Amino acid sequence: MRAAWPLYVTLCAACARVELPGSDDAGAADAAADGGALVGRVEGPKGADADGAPPVQGDALPPLAGCNPGERLAVCTLCGADRQPVAADDDVECPAVVCADRFEEAPEETDTVCWRVAGAAQGGNCADMGLCVDDPAARCGPGERVELARAVGPCQRLEGCLAGAPVVVNAIPGTACNGPGACREDGTCSVGEGARDCGLFPGLQCGQGLHVDGTPFCEVYIVAGGGRISCDQYCAAQGTRCLAAWGDRNNDCRHDGEKPCDDTQDDLVCRCAQL
Repeated sequence: MRAAWPLYVTLCAACARVELPGSDDAGAADAAADGGALVGRVEGPKGADADGAPPVQGDALPPLAGCNPGERLAVCTLCGADRQPVAADDDVECPAVVCADRFEEAPEETDTVCWRVAGAAQGGNCADMGLCVDDPAARCGPGERVELARAVGPCQRLEGCLAGAPVVVNAIPGTACNGPGACREDGTCSVGEGARDCGLFPGLQCGQGLHVDGTPFCEVYIVAGGGRISCDQYCAAQGTRCLAAWGDRNNDCRHDGEKPCDDTQDDLVCRCAQL
């Protein structure tokens, strides 16, 4: 309320009057000429304190003359419902808040997605009464997100997303993917996501690749350790299944005759599904 006082004084200065002690103004003038202090009181406008001070916060100020609620008084200043000046949200004389769309490329699990994020104004272009915001762009925030394109899996990638013109490009056929897999012409991988690392299979690592049916595999030479074991048992213990089994030539990875997966031996070469 005190901030409005200078405006009130300006409007009502003609209403103030000075009363001096004594019977006439000449006596006061003589006192001033003799070096004496000019003593008196200023009677302020209605609503002022006894000593002429502005009303304290909470006192009701009288309405501004000619102020119509909603009327623009100055830059970023309106006439309020109580006919006192209030800050506006927007003003025609301030730079407009223009929020442009932006584009984002972000991973989503095994895919890559291009998003358009609509620009949305988070406030007007006024900072306070008489003040425009310094940086209108600072009033912009994220709005609605719209998916424009999606590259699926390891055999696709996005180009041109940040420029707002995303294109999905397939990897060159034969490019390695998901361990032992290879990319196809349609942008898919021959091996599904989640293929197990062959290094996690205990035993002597003999290699990895794709079985005749296209299943990715890990091949391991194993030793029963005092008993007999089948490749069915070994692969099941790793959480997978047997694809093929062989005897070994000399305690190594070389095949020496194919065996049934349920055949038990003291050592074997086992081919287990990688998934």
